[in-house]
Amino acid sequence: MRVFIMTMAVLAAVNLGVMAFEFEEFDYDDMYEFSDDSLQPLPNVEENTAVTDTAPSEAFTENNILENSEPDTLITQEQSGEDKDSSGSTGKITDRRVFVTAAFGTAGFFNLSYDKRPYNLCYGYVMTVNPYVSGRLTGELTTDLSSVVIAAVELGTDMFTSDARNSPYFGAGLGLAAARGEGKTNAGVTLSASAGVYLFRTSSFQLNLQTRFFGLFSQINGKYPIGYSGRVGVLF
Repeated sequence: MRVFIMTMAVLAAVNLGVMAFEFEEFDYDDMYEFSDDSLQPLPNVEENTAVTDTAPSEAFTENNILENSEPDTLITQEQSGEDKDSSGSTGKITDRRVFVTAAFGTAGFFNLSYDKRPYNLCYGYVMTVNPYVSGRLTGELTTDLSSVVIAAVELGTDMFTSDARNSPYFGAGLGLAAARGEGKTNAGVTLSASAGVYLFRTSSFQLNLQTRFFGLFSQINGKYPIGYSGRVGVLF
């Protein structure tokens, strides 16, 4: 019995030795083929974590939100009809508030004799209050370049019938004037009324076609001078 057990132990030891030898001689390259290109290092765990942590927050940064909202803003502006065309027009009157104005035209007088055709010259400022009202401060000179001269400083307002590109208007003004005619000189308050049409109100350069009447509340030779003019003005 002892001989049998010893024999079996010896055989088991021999078998374990053979198996160990064969395991050491085994060539793994025969079983798997590896190439240098296929061997890639595992990504850094910390780097992966950083990317994963920052990616969701970057999607909601202010820049991304603004970039995503820009197309909607452009669509809104186009739908509102407020985009400017190549001439700078928005379809409504210009946003500019203060203009320099100058005007020139022919004139005439009632109750005051004159030798030559009188002319009227105007220079001043126009301020847009809203699309229907504007104010003005102007200097007025009406003369026949000979015997009659009426010079005035006037504060007035114009009221438009619409806010269209070309709009009729009515105006009134009050000022102080000095007049010389028929060999006499006087000064006093002047009152004016005007009507006309503004052209190109959507532009920063506009035209004003105007008819104007004015009266001086001071007598010359017992009469109150009244003047009129038709003129073309520009605003810039």
